[in-house]
Amino acid sequence: LDLTQYEAGPTCTLFLAFLGAEVIKIENPAQGESCRHLFYGKGANEDLYFVLLNLNKKSITLDINTDEGRSIFIELVKRSDVLVENFGGNKMERLGFGPDQLRESNPRLIYASLSGYGSYGPYASYPSMDMTAQAMGGVMSVTGDEDDPPLRCGAAIADSSGGANLALGIVAALYQRERTKKGMKVEVSLHDSVVNLGRSILGAYIAYGSRMPKLGNRLKDVVPWNIYKTVDGGYVAICVIQQHLFERLMNIIGKGELIKEFDLTSLRRRKEERKLIEKAIGEWILKRNKHDVMKRLCEQDIPCGAVLDSIEVSRDPHLKEREMIVEIEHHQWGRIKVLGCPVKFLDSKMEVRSSPCLGGHNREIFSGLLGMSEAEIQHLKEKGIV
Repeated sequence: LDLTQYEAGPTCTLFLAFLGAEVIKIENPAQGESCRHLFYGKGANEDLYFVLLNLNKKSITLDINTDEGRSIFIELVKRSDVLVENFGGNKMERLGFGPDQLRESNPRLIYASLSGYGSYGPYASYPSMDMTAQAMGGVMSVTGDEDDPPLRCGAAIADSSGGANLALGIVAALYQRERTKKGMKVEVSLHDSVVNLGRSILGAYIAYGSRMPKLGNRLKDVVPWNIYKTVDGGYVAICVIQQHLFERLMNIIGKGELIKEFDLTSLRRRKEERKLIEKAIGEWILKRNKHDVMKRLCEQDIPCGAVLDSIEVSRDPHLKEREMIVEIEHHQWGRIKVLGCPVKFLDSKMEVRSSPCLGGHNREIFSGLLGMSEAEIQHLKEKGIV
């Protein structure tokens, strides 16, 4: 059962739907989940923001604030393995649908909750969005160039990682339930999720008890690790740690003699000669286009990636072949490109289906799952409960 909204929660249930779960999205009968028409209002096409985050799901409408709606909701809970919500605060408890209350109806229920700061700790009652989680998780303080103010990551990393973490927790809880025969509550916070993303870099400074500086695209102790401009106005990212690959790179760009001349035989020496190395690499790359540079270096096992914009990503042949860019038929938008699932099962094909119409599965769920008659469903519809 999916009671999520905006991005973090729907990301969790999107992953579960991709992986084969039957996800039933429960929406308000009057307007549906708020993100259906968040930016353009009712009357316009559904926001693509909603479409992209609700692929492969089913939708029912149900007013859980009414007595009849609450009774129907409990019947759904009795027949479900998992409930996911990201309301924050104690909204579910105030409705009478907290984890302890719902497990009375279904002791095997996995109750999954996602919020800004979790259910305990000094900030537990504080509201949060992706950007505030990035701020509080330390990521913004280390993103950008040294003299710039803190910078938000372009992708919604708090929402995306929080949703993915909760999906992982749900799968683990289901596996544990096979042994214990009991349900449990699983919770993830956006704050924790952002801190976790900084585990390898930010975490080292936390361990040392020091403040991490902003380095832009560079890595403090590794050279080269940066982006370089190409002749076509684009950029490539090059990241070389191993010494033998560094020496191979220097030979490719025709500057192999610098290794011996400046003793560039260790990470320490390369770091000390950062300006020399980056100047040599930059001059070579500036005479070539980004895709040629990437192909030439990657064929020699040197990590290099062209910086792609959204149009280039949508046309990327590799992403198309791996079905990360797929086309679906939407009931309002028609034929559109959407993002597929990053998890691949090589022995079975994963289908990507359009997001559901509001209440598009009412009859299937109310009649097929709950055994309601057409007359009962019509009665609920007339009262605005579904």
